Amino acid sequence: AEEANQVIVIPDPPAPPAFTTRTDCPHFASELLDWHDPATWDGLVSPGPGNNVVLPENSKVLVSSSVLDIQGTITVPSSSELIFGEDTNGKIEFHANGFEVNGALVAGSETCLIEYPIEITLHGTRPADVVTNPPVDSYKGINVSGS
Repeated sequence: AEEANQVIVIPDPPAPPAFTTRTDCPHFASELLDWHDPATWDGLVSPGPGNNVVLPENSKVLVSSSVLDIQGTITVPSSSELIFGEDTNGKIEFHANGFEVNGALVAGSETCLIEYPIEITLHGTRPADVVTNPPVDSYKGINVSGS
């Protein structure tokens, strides 16, 4: 099996006119849980390298800085949202094997364009039997059945 990582770069949108005020920014909402805060997770331990991660039910989890350890598959339940914010020090990098999005994967909104780059890198090894035994959609991919 060969190692073949994929990088997904969400391109910078055109700069909004200087007079435009951003409104309804999902990453500024008050009820957000912080990805990097151990209190967000069962067991009070932040996700670590290689772990499959399931967001808490009925939650909105904010990623506002890079996640450099390669995570397993990130699952967003139908009642939850994974929200990418902004890191004023530069781009947010997120490394994982894949995403299973039954809820929502959010980066900005129509009235709140993200001003800093977000880079998602999908890691993993292509199975030798990928043709005869295809893996699940979230294996080294982003499978969205929510919004």
